[in-house]
Amino acid sequence: MGPNITKAPGTRRDKNKEKIRSKLLVAARVMFGEKGIHVSRIQEITEHADVGKGTFYNYFKSKDELLQAVLQNGLKKLLDNLQKHVNSAQDQQELISTTFNSLREFLIDNQDYLHIFQQIKGLLSAATEQNPALKAMYQDYLERFGTILAQHLARGQAILRVGRQ
Repeated sequence: MGPNITKAPGTRRDKNKEKIRSKLLVAARVMFGEKGIHVSRIQEITEHADVGKGTFYNYFKSKDELLQAVLQNGLKKLLDNLQKHVNSAQDQQELISTTFNSLREFLIDNQDYLHIFQQIKGLLSAATEQNPALKAMYQDYLERFGTILAQHLARGQAILRVGRQ
């Protein structure tokens, strides 16, 4: 028997798999944003990503799972952008202004996510019991959004107290 050879993380195969997964996510983001979640078909997404339809199922079990991944990526980017901007706020007024400007900037620069978020909101309003994973992801986003603001509001309160002394 030969030596036990294990693949190091970041092999060419792993990088290729991540590249294909990324192409599927980008294609889905574009298709969901342009055509709509329900109208977009897996075949169209794979064609846009320039991969075979069978390849899709190596990465995602269903269109719903792909949608969850796209939504998760979008919400993470939105929260990362918000966190980056609110860190510079010096008081509550600036925090509120910075928060809204950050959200506005993100949604203007990422209109496909804006369209997807609007569709998800509609899906959640119409039938949350049909997709509890989507509801949980959206709830987690709202909680994380609230935590970011609460941390900075508390920091702003501390700054105001120190400034008054």
